[in-house]
Amino acid sequence: THGSEGGVGGLTARTYPVRHDTFMKIIQTFIIVLISIVPGFLASLVFMLGGLPFDVEGQNSMMKETLGGCAAVFLFSTACQFGLTRMGGGGFVTGLLIMAGMVGALLATCAHFVSGGIPHNWPMLVSGGIGSFAGILLSVWRTRLKTR
Repeated sequence: THGSEGGVGGLTARTYPVRHDTFMKIIQTFIIVLISIVPGFLASLVFMLGGLPFDVEGQNSMMKETLGGCAAVFLFSTACQFGLTRMGGGGFVTGLLIMAGMVGALLATCAHFVSGGIPHNWPMLVSGGIGSFAGILLSVWRTRLKTR
């Protein structure tokens, strides 16, 4: 049965079993992982927009465009991963699940939707993965600092 504790003015607070809290945390993590798929798909657009300012007509500026796009994807992935991991509870395991959703969507985008496939788009995939991992580390570090 549910326990109750005495409250002010005859009001009682109802306590729920631990199973309910665990189930809700699992559902919350699952929803956050599903939400993390969206930034994974948007990372290819961020890559193109990040390389756009370095596009020089009539010159070979592929290296600058690629580096600009990689920097944009890294920062985008780090920010999204940090925010989603904090929303999901801030744990390392939660961060890894969110990273799997985000990088998996980025991998699908690189493999199927963007011309050239993975051999042509590996810098975007690598910078997105490193950015996601950096977001996990920042989130775990920030959570530990907050609890002290």
